[in-house]
Amino acid sequence: MLTRDGFNLVVACFLMSLVTTTVIVYPPLTLSLFAVTVFTLSYALMTARHLKTLKPTDFAFSRKVEPSQPRPGEPFEVYVSVTNKASKPLNVTVVDGLGGLQLVQGMTSVVKLLKPGDVAELRYYVRPPARGVYSLGPLAIKVADDYGVCCRYITLEKEAKVLVRPALSEKPKLLEGVKWVQALSVSGTGSSVKYGADDVFREITEHQEGQPLKSIDWRRTARDDGEIYVRKYDKLNRLKVLFLIDCTVSNTVGKPSMLDTIISAVASVSRAMLEKGDVVTVRALGALEPDSYTAAGARSFEGLTRFLTWLKPGYSFDFLKEIDKAKGFDAVFLLGRLSFVDGGQLKNAGEQVRRHGGVFFTVIPVLEPDDGIGRLLLQLEMSRIENLKRQAGFISVVKQHELPQYLSHLHRMLKAAAS
Repeated sequence: MLTRDGFNLVVACFLMSLVTTTVIVYPPLTLSLFAVTVFTLSYALMTARHLKTLKPTDFAFSRKVEPSQPRPGEPFEVYVSVTNKASKPLNVTVVDGLGGLQLVQGMTSVVKLLKPGDVAELRYYVRPPARGVYSLGPLAIKVADDYGVCCRYITLEKEAKVLVRPALSEKPKLLEGVKWVQALSVSGTGSSVKYGADDVFREITEHQEGQPLKSIDWRRTARDDGEIYVRKYDKLNRLKVLFLIDCTVSNTVGKPSMLDTIISAVASVSRAMLEKGDVVTVRALGALEPDSYTAAGARSFEGLTRFLTWLKPGYSFDFLKEIDKAKGFDAVFLLGRLSFVDGGQLKNAGEQVRRHGGVFFTVIPVLEPDDGIGRLLLQLEMSRIENLKRQAGFISVVKQHELPQYLSHLHRMLKAAAS
């Protein structure tokens, strides 16, 4: 295709030829301009045909992101290299795209004459504003001739996804202000009459007299010298925990948003729960793509964070239908502003969960305003929460930045009640 300069050149040749043949009739000038026009068109056609022979395989490219798992609000480095594998020099312009990322330092394009085997490099820094899924690319190359008349665009990579996972709190400390929460009565898997608490393997030791034969590890027992080994187990009382996250647009207020704060807090406390052997289920209420994810064991934490990263705010949900799915859990956490839930629904939800042997927590985080308008909005929010309390009973109101510590505190109380 023609570049802007090439298009202007062709148009100028046509206009000058038209003028010399209709207005200024001078045969030598007309002939020379006609020759220039024919030469320009011939050059453009031949160059375009030559550039058409180039393929994406004539270039080798790589993209590296450091660190490989970016954190919200923290810049990360992107390095892109493109190598000319063709047998001739090429004038290239390498352009990389940013999908939702903020450019902090460097350039996302470079112009260079690449000889065979030469490399064009891009190095820049970008920052993700919040948790979510972003994209790098498409990585495109513009190849032009020596005079800038024709060019061809080649896309080497359509798009590369960058997952910015929720920020995790490293070992959150207990809050001094958390002195009392509702009374807990949790049993976990230990309440099973048939199975009891789960047996978790701990170690293999030498057999001692009086130990049961059913614990003998036959694969580790040496029959030649008579040594016998047994397996030792710990009794683990697992808890089945459900997090109900209000993902409606009403939780997008604040910076960082309330939804991002809730997701970060859930990810942090879920990691501690999974390390303790508990089973965690997260269900998104009102998200654009409502779904749930169940994690059991520390190895499944990666999948849980990936699920939380993809959550996007939606509009509304059927709260009663979601509570019907909350049966069989030892603890249910309802987190968010709950703008689409009334006090009567909250009261019925708590009674239904407790009727099936679970503990129901309703936690509403609030912003910490620093101006007059924000404080006025906080008063309105607290008035709405007080109306919910009068109908639903116990509701925890927690400052936004204290939510991870508060959930960690509740988790420790759950484990203490179940032991």
